[in-house]
Amino acid sequence: KALPRLGVTRLSIRGQSFVDAKLRALGAPYSAEDLRDTIHRVQAVGVESVSLDLMFGGPNPSLSAWKDSLQRAVDLRVPHITLHEIGADSSPQHDDEAQADRFAFALRILGAKGYEPYELTHFARPGHRSRYQEHVYAHGNVLGLGPGAESFWWPDRTTPSTAERWANVPDVAAYVERLRDDEAPVARRESLDRPALAREYILLRLHTKEGLDLNVLHDRYDCPLRREKSATLNRLTTEGLIHDDPARIRLTDRGRLLADAITQRLMPEA
Repeated sequence: KALPRLGVTRLSIRGQSFVDAKLRALGAPYSAEDLRDTIHRVQAVGVESVSLDLMFGGPNPSLSAWKDSLQRAVDLRVPHITLHEIGADSSPQHDDEAQADRFAFALRILGAKGYEPYELTHFARPGHRSRYQEHVYAHGNVLGLGPGAESFWWPDRTTPSTAERWANVPDVAAYVERLRDDEAPVARRESLDRPALAREYILLRLHTKEGLDLNVLHDRYDCPLRREKSATLNRLTTEGLIHDDPARIRLTDRGRLLADAITQRLMPEA
């Protein structure tokens, strides 16, 4: 009850699933009923925007269980839903086609219920987009505080030739010790040049509903993508995978299912 009084307007819940068997398989220490009760409690105290994480895939995935979780989230009127795929890199039984079917089903059911797919895996009802996610996908500065937190920073946005990325040490004791010794608690740091930043910007923007602004890519990142990838853009348009406007590229619904492959086809030479 204190959350709204403290100014909290948004809360993210890593729910994973509304199917008990799925929760047990994922090692969750709660039941589907516990998850529903938590959402009801948060809504009852007046938190304006609830974001729910749902997972699909993994060992012995069930399409009916996935459908059930999506429908229950919609019925609970959760205004923001983020989808996570399990096991894409590690499972020898990973079925790309089945996973694509599950994602396509989520696009259909959430779209029909008024959820906007404003980013590849983020769906929001009007007024409930995550401002943080939009800032990240706009390649904005992010300062991460605390153990394990990651940061991204442009030293000078007026002449964006380089940017820095770093991550803090994940261990709490080591983090505190570094601060006590007046040392930066940084575990790793990298400097990104303009070509690397251009590739990152392409990846980020193709995942968004608004798409990739070719003028920004050319002017800010010195990347003439239309000139370099003209034939590829024409093929992707013919294949029905992108909308190619004069100054903007956006994925079609079919293209969203193949976002990673399309991104690789559009990446400029290193």
